Amino acid sequence: IKGPKSFITTIDSIFTKEVTFSDIKRPMNQFIDLETGENSMLQYSRKSTVVNAEIQKIMQKEILSVPVRAHNIPYNMRPIVLPARINLVVQGGVNIISPLEADSFYVYLNYLEPTRDSEHSFVPQFQQPKEVKISHYKPERFKIVLEKD
Repeated sequence: IKGPKSFITTIDSIFTKEVTFSDIKRPMNQFIDLETGENSMLQYSRKSTVVNAEIQKIMQKEILSVPVRAHNIPYNMRPIVLPARINLVVQGGVNIISPLEADSFYVYLNYLEPTRDSEHSFVPQFQQPKEVKISHYKPERFKIVLEKD
């Protein structure tokens, strides 16, 4: 974009013309015209942009026996997580989900954030690949037993 600094510094995005896509079954690359507006003070080096869309079927996959770790354990203590593993059901595009295994996920319990129930259990927290949704998991709660190191 070229133009007076007072105009350019206020621009944080440029809209495209509205386009509707339907019945898309394959990946696509589509040029879409930019909404350059009526301001004659600005010049655009491009009149369009490219939209890339990866189209995949959605699938579910069960990931079994993912290790569960404990974080924020007191000094000189060794945690024992009960149970030590979790089973996940994940969703996403077939190309993303198909190759995933247990080591694609990082599951942990934060010792500083127990649940407020009477059993002082812990709810797992997850780090998973982008574009992967965890739809459910079992068990839903865990215990942390501490032993002196």
